[in-house]
Amino acid sequence: MSDMNYYYLDHSHVFSSLQDTYMADPIPRKLPKQYRENIIGIEGALWTEYVRTSKKAEFQLFPRLIAIAERSWSAESAKNWNSFLQRIESILKTLREREINYANLKEANPPFWKKIYKYIALLY
Repeated sequence: MSDMNYYYLDHSHVFSSLQDTYMADPIPRKLPKQYRENIIGIEGALWTEYVRTSKKAEFQLFPRLIAIAERSWSAESAKNWNSFLQRIESILKTLREREINYANLKEANPPFWKKIYKYIALLY
């Protein structure tokens, strides 16, 4: 499943923040139960026509790709945003040590007003 609202990693963090990505349910609510078992995972897509450098690709991928991985491998009942935030710090440390250009937690989780402003700006 690759919902463009949450799992298209070329979108700005304003459109799909780390928290939005982590909290998203990969199974559409309207999908009949008999078809739910056909969804076997989440795809995090990074379309690169507007991602010109590897540094920009890393910034778009991380830390949202980590959220996708956890959501893919964990049961719905194990989903816990606060726990994820505590645990991700050690992963971000590893990314820093390997000189991977990731969005810091403030960039990956922009304030609500920035999200609203971005949507309004699209209308004009």
